[in-house]
Amino acid sequence: METNTQETIPLGQTLFINFMAEINSVTASRLLSIISDHLRTGIIKKIKINISSPGGSVFHAISLYNFISGLKEIEIHTHNFGQVDSAATVIFLSGKKRTCSPVATFLFHGPQRIFMGTPRIGLDKKALTENLTALQSDIDKLVEIISRTTKQEKDKISDFFEKQVVFTAEKAKEENLVHEIIDETIPFGAPYIVTITD
Repeated sequence: METNTQETIPLGQTLFINFMAEINSVTASRLLSIISDHLRTGIIKKIKINISSPGGSVFHAISLYNFISGLKEIEIHTHNFGQVDSAATVIFLSGKKRTCSPVATFLFHGPQRIFMGTPRIGLDKKALTENLTALQSDIDKLVEIISRTTKQEKDKISDFFEKQVVFTAEKAKEENLVHEIIDETIPFGAPYIVTITD
C-alpha cells in the first residue's frame, strides 16, 4: 500500500519515504519505482527513508542496498524509527547518513528458508545441502555488507547473527551502524511524503 501527499515536488526539496513493511518482491518494487520515478524528474537531490521493518527477502534487500547506495548524485539519509531486523539492516546501511530514534532497535538473526508444499514435505541429502549452501551464501552477503559499511571484522558480525543479538540505539551507534541518535523523522511542512506498508 502506498500513499502520498502531493503530486509535485518543489526544486531542491527532500523526498521523504516511510518504509514500514516486510521486504518482499512487492514492497521492494514499490520502493524502487518511487525512487526511480522521482529521480527522472531531475529535481530530487535528497531522499530520507524512514525504516521500520521485520526484514524479509535477502535477495530483495541486497538489490535495494546496491541500488540505493549506488545513487552517487543523491544524498541518502536512512532513519530507524522503530525496529530494523535482519535483512532490513542492509537497506538501512545504504544511507550515507544513518540515524535512529532513541528507542529504536536492530535485531540480527540468520536468514531462513521457507519450504512450500504439504506439511510432510521430504528433502533428500542433495536438496538439504543445496538449501544449506544457499542459506550460508545469504549470511555471507549480509555479513560482507555490514562489515564493509561499519568497518567491523566479519567474524564479529557473524557472531551477531549466531547469537541473534539486539542492539539499542546507543549500542548501534557504538558499533557504527548509526551516526547519530535523533528524534525527528519528518519536519513540519515537508512538501512530499510517500508511505509504503504491507
